This record gives sequence, C-alpha cells and structure tokens, in this order.
Amino acid sequence: MSTTTSTTQLAEEIVRHVGGRENVSTLEHCTTRLRFTLRDGQRADKQGLSTTPGVISVVERGGQLQVVVGNAVADVYQAIGFSPASGGSSSAATTAGDDRSAGRRAADRVFDFVSGTFSPLLWALVGSSMIRAALALLTQFGWLSAESSTHAVLYAASNAVFYFLPIFVGVTASLKLGANPYVGGVVGAALLEPTFTALGTTGDTSSFLGLPMVLMSYSSQVFPVMIAAIFLSVIEKALRRALHKNLHLVLIPFVSLMVVVPVTMLVFGPFGVYLGQWIADGIELLNSTSSILTGALIAGSMLFLVTLGLHWALVPIILANLAATGTDTILAGWAGYNFALVGVAVGVLLSSKDTELRAAAGAGAASGALAGVSEPLVYGVVLRYRRLIPVLVVAAVVGGALNGAFGVKATGFLFQNVFTIPGFQPVSGYLVGIGAAFALGVVGVFLRGPEKRSAGAGTSGTSSTTAAVAPAAAAPISAPTSPQVTPSAGKGDGLVLSPLSGRVVPLKDVPDPVFAGGVLGAGVAVLPTTGEVRAPFAGRVVTVARTGHAIGLVSDEGLELLVHIGIDTVKMGGRGFSPRVTKGDLVAAGDLLVEFDLEAVRSEGYDLVTPVLLTATKDPAALRDVATGEITTGSPLLRVASTVSH
Repeated sequence: MSTTTSTTQLAEEIVRHVGGRENVSTLEHCTTRLRFTLRDGQRADKQGLSTTPGVISVVERGGQLQVVVGNAVADVYQAIGFSPASGGSSSAATTAGDDRSAGRRAADRVFDFVSGTFSPLLWALVGSSMIRAALALLTQFGWLSAESSTHAVLYAASNAVFYFLPIFVGVTASLKLGANPYVGGVVGAALLEPTFTALGTTGDTSSFLGLPMVLMSYSSQVFPVMIAAIFLSVIEKALRRALHKNLHLVLIPFVSLMVVVPVTMLVFGPFGVYLGQWIADGIELLNSTSSILTGALIAGSMLFLVTLGLHWALVPIILANLAATGTDTILAGWAGYNFALVGVAVGVLLSSKDTELRAAAGAGAASGALAGVSEPLVYGVVLRYRRLIPVLVVAAVVGGALNGAFGVKATGFLFQNVFTIPGFQPVSGYLVGIGAAFALGVVGVFLRGPEKRSAGAGTSGTSSTTAAVAPAAAAPISAPTSPQVTPSAGKGDGLVLSPLSGRVVPLKDVPDPVFAGGVLGAGVAVLPTTGEVRAPFAGRVVTVARTGHAIGLVSDEGLELLVHIGIDTVKMGGRGFSPRVTKGDLVAAGDLLVEFDLEAVRSEGYDLVTPVLLTATKDPAALRDVATGEITTGSPLLRVASTVSH
C-alpha cells in the first residue's frame, strides 16, 4: 500500500471516529497532534480511535480531543482537508463552537485559544528558525560574510515571519475566534504600516482625535494583536446580530477596522507590549534570583506539560521574551529536557533486547535529535516503561540547571536539536548542559532499565502505546459475572477488595496520561456501575478531597491507597459527590466512604473510570492476583507484595 493511500485511509478513519466532518468545529495541528474541537464530544468513538493503526494515543485536554499521530501529522491534516467556515459569515460551526466554549472553564478556553493561534504557524516558525541557525553556523565558521547580499537574502527568509508576526497572529487568532481572519491580519498589518510607524520618528507620543497615543514598536509582538483579535470577534458578532445580512459584506469589515485599529493603537497595543515586557522582566528576575533553579524547574516540568499538551501555552511567552530582549531562557531550559529524552532513547536502543521497543526508541531518538520533537518518545517509550520517568526528569533537571548556571539563552525561536546548537549562546555552556542531560539519560537507562510491561499490557492488533490513554468508558458494560482472578503469587501479600462494582480496567487504559503512566502509583481502575465507594480494607481515612471526588486510605497493614472517582471530576466542584467519612475516621472493610451520582458525572461530560492506586509504589510488578472483567464491591481486586505493605 502506498504512503499516500495509507495516509488517506488514516485520515478517513480518524474523521469517522470523531463523529464525521459535521461534528468538527475546528481542527488544528502541532508537531505530532491533530487538535479537534468537537460540537458534541459524546459522538466521538474514542476507544475505536485509540485502536486505529497509525494513532499513537488520544488525549482530551484544554477542551480539545487531541489525536497523536507522530511525525505524519501534517500529511494526515492535509488528507483530512478540513476547511473551517470563514469568519465573514455566521456559520453553524462558529455558533456551536461559541455555545460550547461558553460552558468551558476559563483556563480551558485560554489554552484552546493560544494553541489554536500558534499551532498553524508551526511550519513557518520552524523553517525560519532552522535558516537562522544555519546562518549562525555559516557566519561563525567564516563560510559566509554577514555583509554579503547572500546573507541578506537568507536573513530575510529567517526573519520575515518574526518581523511580521502581528499579521500572522492576527490571521490565526481571528480564525480561531470565528472572526474574519483577513480583517484580523489587516489589524496586525496596520501596526507595521510605514505611515503609522513614521510617527515614532518625531517622538514617543502622538494623538488620535485629540486622544493621547503612546507610540511603540510592534514588530515581533504577539500580545497586542491577540487582544485585538478578541475585541474584533466581539465587534463582528455584535454587528452580525445588528445588521441585515445584505449589509454584512460592506459594513462589518468597514466598521470593524474603523473601531478596532484605533482602539488597538490607543489601548491594546501599548498594553500588550508592556505585558510582554512585564513577563520578560519577571523571567529575568527569576533568573537573576537563581538561574540554576529556573532552568531546572523549566526542564523538569516539560515532560508533564508535553504529556498534557500544555506546552504550547509557553509559545507567546517565548515570543514576548524575544521581542522584548532578543533572547529567551525558556527554550534553553526546554533543551535540557529534549536532549535528556534523546539520551534516554539512545540508552534504550543500546540496552534493550525488545525489538519493538528498540524500533520505537530509534525512531524517537532521530525525531528528537534532528527535529527537536519529543512526543513520539514520550508516548512511544517513556509512558509505556514508567521506570524511565525518573531517569528522564533527573537528567532534564541537571541539563536545565547547567544551562541556567552558564546563562544560556536562545537567540531566536529555535527547536532544540543538533542543527540549532549555534543559536544558543554561549555555545560552550549550552554544549555542557545538553551534553550532561544526554549522558545522564543514557547512563540512567543502563542503571535502571525500562521495566517489563505488566501482563496483558498489549492486545491483539493494538500497540500498548495506543492503549495508554484509550478512554475506557467507550466500551460497553456487559452483565456482571464473577471476577476472574489470576493464580496467587504467594503468602503474606496484602489483600485489597474492590471499592466499587463495575468493570476492571487496566491502569494503562485510563484516559489520563498521569494515571495511565503510573505517576501517582501502581494499580488498576474500575469503571463503576453503581454510585458507591466502600472501604477496600480495614484502616484509617487519611484524606478526603474537598470536592468529594477522591479519598485516601491507609490499611492496618500499612497499605496506602487512593481512590479517584472519575477523570477531571474535580472541575465539578463537589456537585454529585457526598463523602460519608472524614479525615481520621477508622473504617472496616465494606464501610461506605462516598456516594456519587453517576448520571450527574456523565451529564457534565466527565469519564467515570476510577483509578485505585497504591501510592507507595509505582512498580506494577508489586501487584499480585489482579482481577479482570466484571467485579462487585467487596470482591478481591488485587494483592500487594508484603514489601510494599510494610
């Protein structure tokens, strides 16, 4: 089968599983993910999507359904060929998106907006950054004169997207918000128009209709036009409602530009520039207080940001830093993580005898080293073999701390790969930082090694990577049967009874990378059929979440257990959850701990799959006699090795 045919078939399967084109409100992509905003999330077959060949994983974050397909993302995106309705007309897609987003939390809407604004610019930013890195290398070795016309042409190619960034951001931000993208681009262009910029040659202030106007330099700025795009979307929607549709073409763009451009120059523009400067000053303050701690913090948090798809929220901050100071320290800290990840991949490649794992590690190492893209390694290796997580984090923290200690800064928006090394200054300090991160990643794997996947980690025809974040709730629940338990592992193990009735779900299948990756502890999950959580052993209540969605226990044998009802249910604010115990209460096995409303959780769109975690261990090998299939409250769920119990 040809590559084109394979890509087309993958695109068709993805569209089918998300509920068809008519269910897609917006679609963007980043380096490895298709980011869908759906009209009706319940229509998406997430289980079927996650098991589709070519789909690495499925994550729901920031109000989006994110489908990870790896380096083929651009080809799959083009094959899907989704074309959102123009902001110049009131479309059903736009209206539905507006209604749905109104119900989402503010943080989700902000992330969705930032991601949707910058992910379409990825190719332009990466291409320009690579040219800039190549220019730095050529001039550093004396192979190209910085005064030559050849350098001028290549510099124009590398700098254009950054200089005219207000135009590009005006287009993408407006498109994301349902406003006309070309009017948004004109707003950005007005900030760079020569007649307007010439006003700055006579002073720092001017006026518009007698109102004082602070003059700023808007090249490379992102916040002014992002704020302007929000205002433009409000103006356009108000005009669509107020004007007859026959007048839309003439009056909406006219009134929009007449209002938005002056207001942006008077208010949003200066405020946006100052906002970017304040952020840059804040990061510089952190660096001056402790550059080592700042670098370590950035590098150490990247795995979790990337896993949750939240790393795009850093892009406007990075661009603001570059616009304000010409350099950025976030990318330098980020590099510690990227090269630590490549080191882990090389360590796995050299030490593992698992052919499938070696193939995933090799492909991921090439992607990370040559392109600076980390998702294939995160989902293909690290989250599957959880013992690698501390190796990666430690190596990343050391690399980021060293880059901070040497005062390393990026001189442009650069992906962290071997080709962009000259773009980080000082290069010598940068090489020490990323070299240490890489070396520690390799050595750490040899010392710790990837763990073996627990029994049943893979399914026929389905990679465990794909299953890692597959939503369990999509599978139908059959009539209850007797729980199936594997043979006993030995005497003296701690018994944990099932706190809920329902279907046992392997932890790797929980639709949340933090739980699925075992970050909070080893265990299993239960997809409940009744709204009660009962004590799985005799012991004491040590924590009860304020919102009632989670409870922590310690058994008389010393087992520490967390029961987390549903995924992201903390956002319900306690609605539908009624704890029946408080912190410090002594409980017997079978005592009622929490009552919850199954339908209330479902109606608000949250997944009910409930992780049951042994927080004292992240090693699944410590679990014995793990039940499978349907289970009832009080039936044996698993046993825990005595070394963990005490």
